[in-house]
Amino acid sequence: MIDIKLVSLDKLEAWGKNPRQRDPERFEWIKMSLKKFGFVMPVYAREDGMLYSGHQRTGAARELGFTHVPVIYLPGYDEATERGINIVFNLCTNDHATKADFGKKAAMELSDLEKFQALPDATDPFPCLKQFDIKPIDFQEDLKPSEISNMTFLFAQTFCDLGVEIPIILNADNKIINGGPRLLAALSYGRIVHSAVKVTENSVAMQLFLNKITMSFDLQRAFGEELRYNSFFRRRNQAAQRTTFGVGFYHWVFGKEARNEGKAWLLKHMVKLEGDYRARFITEHGTTCIDFGAGRLDNTNKLQAAGITCIPFEPYAMKPNSDQISIVGARLIARRFLAWIATKPPIDSLFCSSVFNSVPFAEDREHLMVIFNFICSYGARLYLHTLSDSNLASRVFNNGLNASARADGAILLDTEPGLYINEILKVPKVQKFHSEEELIAQGKRYFHKVTYYPANGSSHGIKCEGSRKIEPILLVRALEFEFNLPYPGNQRMGLAKEAIEAFSSFTNLDLMKVKEDAETNRQVQSEEG
Repeated sequence: MIDIKLVSLDKLEAWGKNPRQRDPERFEWIKMSLKKFGFVMPVYAREDGMLYSGHQRTGAARELGFTHVPVIYLPGYDEATERGINIVFNLCTNDHATKADFGKKAAMELSDLEKFQALPDATDPFPCLKQFDIKPIDFQEDLKPSEISNMTFLFAQTFCDLGVEIPIILNADNKIINGGPRLLAALSYGRIVHSAVKVTENSVAMQLFLNKITMSFDLQRAFGEELRYNSFFRRRNQAAQRTTFGVGFYHWVFGKEARNEGKAWLLKHMVKLEGDYRARFITEHGTTCIDFGAGRLDNTNKLQAAGITCIPFEPYAMKPNSDQISIVGARLIARRFLAWIATKPPIDSLFCSSVFNSVPFAEDREHLMVIFNFICSYGARLYLHTLSDSNLASRVFNNGLNASARADGAILLDTEPGLYINEILKVPKVQKFHSEEELIAQGKRYFHKVTYYPANGSSHGIKCEGSRKIEPILLVRALEFEFNLPYPGNQRMGLAKEAIEAFSSFTNLDLMKVKEDAETNRQVQSEEG
């Protein structure tokens, strides 16, 4: 059995970066579950009292007049692991994250809530203290791996890796009502015994509460800065681009040949741009372009080697052969980009290839589209290439079967469609998978003409032409965001002023005055309000 202690609420402290966002309605459900069923599961905390799991339940317990709650203490982990387990605890206690539920948000029905209000209050506030050991192998026939998502199972295995045990919940007939993935993970590890708690009354209602109540994640509030600088292009993904151009650079001109001829054709013709292939590229893309979000500069270097002017911008430049951000290098690239923009150069094409999917938040992507709009306002075309939502399910569910792969595990977020976070226990990165409709709508908000192209099974793109007229203050805000992005160690790019000056030259707009006028208007409205 696991060691569960009754601990004063005064000795427990919420983790300051807890990503779960309290939803008032769901919080009322949690309060009701404690009234009707008590603490069927303990909360989990670090030895100094900082909560890993149970933020909502301890808050509900305080409002209900509890003075103590059942706690399992865990050792302290490194920062990345603590952040990760804080996210996945909620998932490992919810059995309904199945393949059938993929992309759906489990929620309690109001009619269910009304029915539960009629249930008697619990006579035992802490049923988890009556835990007992079961043998996982005795329940093997009840477990159906085909009905359990890889995601839930792999995170349950992750807790096995970390030595964390969450009780299995049984009904009066010894049937599992919560914890199937956890018990399956224990079996895969050859565990002889596992802790369990029995619910003898109202087990159907308890099953609904355990498996349907989950809080949304407000990752932007909790980890916004970190997720922004974790968007860097991983070293492990660089090998292919070192050999050939990225698909976002060749597909508009050579996509049909690439699909029909495959890798051999790419290795023959898309390592360098020469002869007729170079001429065809220039016919579509011109001789002067921007590589926005240039990663490790592989595509930039290839275009420059072909005699095409290609100016990179990459806010998260990396040190050679590493996954460590070079802040000095990033600022140097940004300053060179701004100095070039300030000269008002003619621009034929703006490439944003395999970048948009790594921008973690919708408002950040809108900032980028504003910048693209103004850059393209003199006739340049935007070629935006990103991941397709048709490939999302396989990315989320095919997480691998070893401890390292489980640390890379991905979970689907409900902040917006097609959003998931992976590498949860390592260097978490948010990825956005766009639907065709989303991608086209994104382009049409800022451009008059948007042409869609499906690139391959996992990605697609749009060609945008004819910038729509938008308010200059939006450009100011976008530049203040993009050129003051965060870095590790509480550092920032710090080039917002230089960016405003450079784009003032490029657009023939006094953007500093635009900013000052907007601030004056804000102050006047504040005083009048």
